[in-house]
Amino acid sequence: MNLTISWKKLYVSSSNARWVLFVMAYFIIAQTLVIDFNLNRIILYFGDILNVFVFLKALYNRRLNNKGLVIPELFMLVFIVLGIIISLVQKVSPLLIFWGVRNNAGMFLFFYSCVTFFKRSDYKIIFRWLAILFWISLPLAMIEVMFLAKSGQWTGDMTGGIIFGAGGASGFLNVVISFYLAYVAVRFFKQEVKFSYFLFCILSSAYIAALGEIRVFFIEIILIIVFAAIFSGTNRNTVFRVLISLIVLIALMYGMTDIFIAYNASQHTNYASSFLLSNFFNNAISIQGYNGLGGGELNRLSGIGQLMSGVMNENVISQTFGFGLGSAEFNNFFSSPFYRTYSYLSYQWFSDLWMFIEMGFVGIFIYLTIFVSSFRKVNHVMKKSIERAFTKVGILLMILLFIYNVSLRDYSTAYFLFSLLALPYVVAKNKISKEIL
Repeated sequence: MNLTISWKKLYVSSSNARWVLFVMAYFIIAQTLVIDFNLNRIILYFGDILNVFVFLKALYNRRLNNKGLVIPELFMLVFIVLGIIISLVQKVSPLLIFWGVRNNAGMFLFFYSCVTFFKRSDYKIIFRWLAILFWISLPLAMIEVMFLAKSGQWTGDMTGGIIFGAGGASGFLNVVISFYLAYVAVRFFKQEVKFSYFLFCILSSAYIAALGEIRVFFIEIILIIVFAAIFSGTNRNTVFRVLISLIVLIALMYGMTDIFIAYNASQHTNYASSFLLSNFFNNAISIQGYNGLGGGELNRLSGIGQLMSGVMNENVISQTFGFGLGSAEFNNFFSSPFYRTYSYLSYQWFSDLWMFIEMGFVGIFIYLTIFVSSFRKVNHVMKKSIERAFTKVGILLMILLFIYNVSLRDYSTAYFLFSLLALPYVVAKNKISKEIL
């Protein structure tokens, strides 16, 4: 599977698969129009209609062919049903329950459609567009920083590639650079990409990360290189390539720090000190918020503990089941009582904290089981290939993103991520079909 850009004509496997791809593309385009051109968010809701339409087609197809649910779909169903039950017990308003279901189930419905209609060949199209988005993001990020940055505006809060103003670390730009680099890294360790191209992609992604102030990329690039090497298989050539990559990575860390500081330190007096290893760790577990300003907002790694002792007041029932699906929701038209009271916590910037508030530890456990199930399925149905190694690296990155931001809920990224999560089940379905034939 060629992960670099190729202009060879690729054909969608079916008209139904074309509909699934259209839903994914629509959400990215719509999010771009909303953020870049300030269009009304109602265009995003048309995407919901499209998503439900394709899901209904998939549901009819499954019933027609007597196909049941795969394991992740069972957990998705349990997650939604349990969330509704908890909401009813907690007396959450029907409107908020509907909105909570909509924001969580949309990706589940899309996963169902991917498994039903996609074939393995359709992922070549997705990977090609990911490569295109990566290389478009490099000049766009440079233009945004050099010519479009506003005075007094934190650079990374505006730099977003095609989604200008969303913030690189917030989702789309981070997903594009980390997942494309994972593609290339796997191919490098499989000896299908030259070291020069691999190095160029590393340097380009690091530079984009600096422009977008994506500090989590320090963690992501280590995970990508280490796990891409592990999942690609071990042999002499792989070991040699790992050693070369580690040397490059160590040198890159020093260079990345300087670039990050050069573009962002002028806007924060203590910015440079955050790259010291001790400060990096202390900031991650601080109870003074993710930016250390002590405004009451939650931090990524200490947030659940603060919610348990603060908002939930050590209540075991609340910690276990949360306050109900939709109880912490908000939008431009309405907001929940919880959001109106606790919006200063900024929980809405982190998927795990948001989910913990609404579904507690049980909800988080069920949700993460979806990813674990797909990860295990990869080993059972996919041979030692580029796709297998990349999918496993991708799922690990998704679990990191679950803690880091809301990429798994965001329109521009979640549908791509859940399509990748569906890949092992698409492969399994295709194998069964071949055996029947």
